[in-house]
Formats: sequence, C-alpha cells, structure tokens
Amino acid sequence: MAKSHEAYAHGVNPAWGWGSGPILTNGVNFPSDYPSPHFVPWGVAATATTGSPARNVRVQIRKVILDIKRNGTWSRVAYNTTDSQVVGTLYTNYQTNTTAPANVRKHGADGISVRLPDTGGSFHFYTANRIPVAFGAQEIITRLEARLIVDDAAKPDDRASARLLVNSGGDIWRSATQTWNGSGSNVESAIGRFKFASNDWQTFTSHTLTNSAEINDYLARESALSPR
Repeated sequence: MAKSHEAYAHGVNPAWGWGSGPILTNGVNFPSDYPSPHFVPWGVAATATTGSPARNVRVQIRKVILDIKRNGTWSRVAYNTTDSQVVGTLYTNYQTNTTAPANVRKHGADGISVRLPDTGGSFHFYTANRIPVAFGAQEIITRLEARLIVDDAAKPDDRASARLLVNSGGDIWRSATQTWNGSGSNVESAIGRFKFASNDWQTFTSHTLTNSAEINDYLARESALSPR
C-alpha cells in the first residue's frame, strides 16, 4: 500500500486519492450509524491512460477473497471465484455511477474475463453478494487473482504489448440492501495499487496493515486459511 501505481488507469482521475496511488481510508473503522454493516470486495481492470496496443487480449479475474482478523485470529470470511459470484460492468463515470455494457466471458470456477474497448476502458467488478461483517474487526484484507488471456485463439497472441492494469479494493455498506445514493450509502475501507496484469496469475491486494510486523503476521498465517 506504500508504492505508487505502476501507471494511471483509464477513467480514474489522478486527482482523486486512489487515482494516483493506493489509499487507506476508513480501514476497520466502520461508521457508527451503520445499522448492519456489510462488506464488498471489488477491483478494477483498466487500460493504462497511455493506451494499450494489444487487440486480442482479455483480463481474467478469479478468487475474490475477504480475510479478516478478529480477536487476534485471521479468518477467510468470503471466497468468490465462480462466474456467478463475481460480476461487473464498464464504468464511464465513477462519480455519477454511470455504466455501460461490458464484453464479459464466463469461465466457471475460474471466474470471469473482460475484453476492454480498444479506445480504453475501466471495468469495475465486485462480489455478487455483500458480506456481513460486524463491528470490531482488527484488520481487513481484500485480495484477488488476475491474468491476461487470449481473446480469440484463431488470431495472433499480442499479450506482450498489453498495458492493462488491475487493482483491488473494499467498501463498507450501511446494510445488505442499501442502494447507492452518492453519499451515505457506503464508504471505502482501502483501495490498493494498480499493477500491470501479465500472462501468469498474480495476486492484487488492498488492506489495513500499516507496518511490516502486521504484514508478516498475515503472510505467516495466510497459507492456513481456506478455501483456496
């Protein structure tokens, strides 16, 4: 969470806090007036603002995970990896929540993939369901896996020229049914760093950990968390 983005993302204004780098906002401090807080892990797959020459490429997304530390113990609270558990759409304006249809392909237990517009685009994806999370969490981590895949196997593989970014984030919602209203419906917990996707699966994270001891504690225990 300390490093800057590898590049700026299409549709995300660098003047916004998360537009120029990862941010820790509310973290584990849920608004006290939320009657039944729920959490939504999410991410963005976007073209770099400098463009992406690749035309035969998709970003595949799976294993959207929520890990929480409570009373000194880490737990895997949510694990979403099937193509019915992860959903998303193109966002043409994040400030007004304006969207457009996305070119999404389903991959069963390996999630979904999106082909971004040749002119550039920003695909906002998230778990289909909100996850109830009680007050009092000590730490929160959202994580997901993403990679580049070929769109059309009959055409040349041009993934080497792709400049497509992915990040991870998490929002706290007032309740399971609260609709978005621009103010008061939800707040950010943390938003992670934009990194370039590659042909291999990579993990993208956002979290509330603020020092190396906390990070090392999580890394030492993550391998025991399930499902995987």
